[in-house]
Amino acid sequence: TDNTCDAEMTATRVSASQRKERGNILFRLGDFDAAIEQYVAALKKLKPQALSPGAPVIVSCGDPSNGSAKRYRPGTVATVSGNVAEVLFDDDSPQTGDVDEAEIPVSRLVLVGDPVLQSSVYLNLAKAAAKRGDRLEPVAYAHRAVCTTHHIPEQEERPVSMAKALLVLARAELNRSN
Repeated sequence: TDNTCDAEMTATRVSASQRKERGNILFRLGDFDAAIEQYVAALKKLKPQALSPGAPVIVSCGDPSNGSAKRYRPGTVATVSGNVAEVLFDDDSPQTGDVDEAEIPVSRLVLVGDPVLQSSVYLNLAKAAAKRGDRLEPVAYAHRAVCTTHHIPEQEERPVSMAKALLVLARAELNRSN
């Protein structure tokens, strides 16, 4: 029933929030590896189970093997057929590499469950990875946060979340280039 589904979604969100808070405590204690583990666990709790038309996603694009950080684009699933999906892109960013493909392998899609909490967790991951001394990971996580923020409804926290995400992304890019 709808009430059972709502209760499960609330419990999942609470569990993800608790993981995020544990990560925050570990971050403040300087245990960045353990903080990252908690943030990753929080993200796993937030992801919806099924990929279906209308699902908000971020699409992995670009080639990180050339020494650059992984990039993403926000989109919405139009259709799913086997291991490929057609995605309608939600942003006006220029296409990079093969991101304008009609059919995208499902393996390149990251489902967005709770965009406000998910974006916040990605930002925390970016900060923890930077504190740990990583160069590419913080950029990739911050870029995921920016793209996930596109799925926050305009009237909610989107402008503030976007500003935070862009600031963390800029810092990560500067750190990477130093």
